[in-house]
Amino acid sequence: MSRVATLPMLSRFSCRSAWQVLAVVFLVNSLAIGWFIQFALGEPTSTPALAWAFLRLEEAGTDSWEPMLMAIEYLRQHEGVQLYRKLFFEDKVKFQYPLTSLLPLDVFQQITGHPREQLYPLFNAVSWVSVLLIGVASWLIFSLHSQPDGSSSLPKDRWANAWHLVLILAITLTFYPVSKAWMLGQIQTWITLLVALTLLAWMFGKPVVAGVLLGICCAIKPQWAVIFLWGLLRREWRFVGSGLATFAALAVPAVLLYGLQNFFDYLSVLSYIGQRGEAFFQNQSINGLMNRLLFNGSNFKWSAHEFPPFNLVVYVATLGSSIVLLGTTLLLRRKEKANVLDLAFIVLGVSMASPIAWEHHYAILLPIYALMLKVVLDERGGDVRWLLALGFSFFLVSQNLGFLNYFRDSVLNVFQSYRLFGAFIALYLLYRLNAKRHQASA
Repeated sequence: MSRVATLPMLSRFSCRSAWQVLAVVFLVNSLAIGWFIQFALGEPTSTPALAWAFLRLEEAGTDSWEPMLMAIEYLRQHEGVQLYRKLFFEDKVKFQYPLTSLLPLDVFQQITGHPREQLYPLFNAVSWVSVLLIGVASWLIFSLHSQPDGSSSLPKDRWANAWHLVLILAITLTFYPVSKAWMLGQIQTWITLLVALTLLAWMFGKPVVAGVLLGICCAIKPQWAVIFLWGLLRREWRFVGSGLATFAALAVPAVLLYGLQNFFDYLSVLSYIGQRGEAFFQNQSINGLMNRLLFNGSNFKWSAHEFPPFNLVVYVATLGSSIVLLGTTLLLRRKEKANVLDLAFIVLGVSMASPIAWEHHYAILLPIYALMLKVVLDERGGDVRWLLALGFSFFLVSQNLGFLNYFRDSVLNVFQSYRLFGAFIALYLLYRLNAKRHQASA
């Protein structure tokens, strides 16, 4: 280990103290950059602006709630209707949620009897609390120490714990994908919390709980079922069993309530989206990058009713990159005992492999960054190279660099995918950290 490029092998207390300094400096810089972007470049949704809106309890949007509740009402009013054929293909409404995701909202509305207009603020209030819980979960991921008996506990210094919690909550509010998901009124906020709790459950040695939480995620994003294939390859039977049972517990009543044909129709929706994706700059996937690079579809203007036209080059690039990402995250180290870094690796890989990965989908990286920072400080001794790489990735993902949209009409629009590049750095760091961990334990 190079002495020039590496901090001394510090004690746990010294490493944590060094992290506090780094975190404060980075938080201040993030706010400063955010304010510069907001006032000098005219970006209204900078990280400080969104954090201030959150603290002021401003009204959030209905990006997820409106189409989901509209679909529920439509299913009630038109018994036996083929929902996706009507809404998605005929009416050109971009309703892309599986029916399993509607079931909890439907049951809640039936119990309360509230019209959907009254449910919007209620669901957003749950999301507001979820943002705080994401911060708390990320703090726990960073702070918990493993004990010889396999349990985990917090350090005994209460003031240090409180300081870390306040700092991580501040970072959570200035993490753009998290605050943007809340402001939009996105169910992604709930998914991010579930992911953070899943990582925690795995750290506590509770694979059954982790499976249940991921099973709920799969009810909202069925493509995440690939994670259970990851579990099968690593013989994590309890994780897979509890996850599939949870998904089945939501899928079976949804089939009975909404009809089997609608479930098959949803596959045609996924196929249609997979062949086209989105060119809009907020789609931070390989598909979005390729659509923009080939000027295939609207780059800067969101269309609520149109997808970019089918392009063979885009389709092949999307399919190929998805196969590579999924194959890599599924097969690497499949014969070794899975740990929390492995789980974070597959969760991020599955998210990035999707044809449409909106910028708020990368909110799941916040608890993953907390995990990686913990490992860098505890197992890599605060290596400067790791900290710089982690900090650069965090910066690309956490900030809204909207001024890069000025390049949208040239081949330099590749820079619009800055968040995707930050996610690739994070994916690589996860792999390398895990490789180092396995080497150390060999």
